[in-house]
Amino acid sequence: MFLKLRPSTAPAVSYRCRYLRHKTKEQSVTNRQEKLPGFDQQALTDSRVILIGAGGLGGEIGEALVRKGIGELIILDNDIVEPTNLNRQRFYKSDLYKNKAIRLTRNLAKEGFLGTRIQGYGLSFEEALERGIDLCGTVAIVGVDNNPARVATSRFYRTKKIPVIFTAVSREADHGYVFIQMPSGACFGCRFPDSVNDDTYPVRAHLLLNASSRPFPA
Repeated sequence: MFLKLRPSTAPAVSYRCRYLRHKTKEQSVTNRQEKLPGFDQQALTDSRVILIGAGGLGGEIGEALVRKGIGELIILDNDIVEPTNLNRQRFYKSDLYKNKAIRLTRNLAKEGFLGTRIQGYGLSFEEALERGIDLCGTVAIVGVDNNPARVATSRFYRTKKIPVIFTAVSREADHGYVFIQMPSGACFGCRFPDSVNDDTYPVRAHLLLNASSRPFPA
């Protein structure tokens, strides 16, 4: 069903999703999406996505990416799976008390059909940087619950001129946001200035809600 590749010296695993062969183009897994005007499946196949956070948001985003046939997916998270995660995240009883990035990588390997390579590191973004792991790619997606990681990713990818998609949902699940930091234009800290010096875990939801109602800086 999927191929397990040799892990690196970091707490990591690597899998490759199966590739489902088809006899005709009409039977292709990508048939429907390739009918969309302007859609380019090869662009997805050639993409390398860095997913920071393997919880509720990361699991849903990751599944969508591997099912669409992204070429390579790197997953980072240093948290462990707890019982309270099981009703809302892509984990199972066998995943309990194990690293989220490692287990999500394994679980997502069963979800893809287009040969996506998935690498999972049981590290935070900051730890991965310190270890010299290659965190560059086509785009980064952030789904963590703390601002130090958001600010660190914002600064790193701004210097690399790589776009970043920030996603979050409040603890009460009554609001959330998506913010795209392009290589030029407003950065995460510009849009959410209260986040820069906020080191609470998880972040206080009202800070993001209040910031999201402000106009963008000129």
